[in-house]
Amino acid sequence: MLEQTGPAGPFVYIDHAGTTVGGTQTAVPYNSARQHFFFLNESDTNMRICMGDQIASATVGLLIVPGYYWSPDFTLIGAVTVYCAAAGKGYSCGEFIR
Repeated sequence: MLEQTGPAGPFVYIDHAGTTVGGTQTAVPYNSARQHFFFLNESDTNMRICMGDQIASATVGLLIVPGYYWSPDFTLIGAVTVYCAAAGKGYSCGEFIR
């Protein structure tokens, strides 16, 4: 964890980087203290992510192509699931909390 001080006070960064399991997995658990979130596909394979109660799959979720990221401009507190057909593909993701 990394603590920083910003204009609205201190926040903590929690790193949730990982690798895929060849299917669907939870990348980031539910966190009501979350202020910001990002997801970066570092692999050579497409990934899909879903937030909240929806579960990512081969056909459901926001498509994140290799080398691209998603960083919403709204507060997302629900769990984030990631789907990738291949195992061992890397991604970076993290959250900032107060």
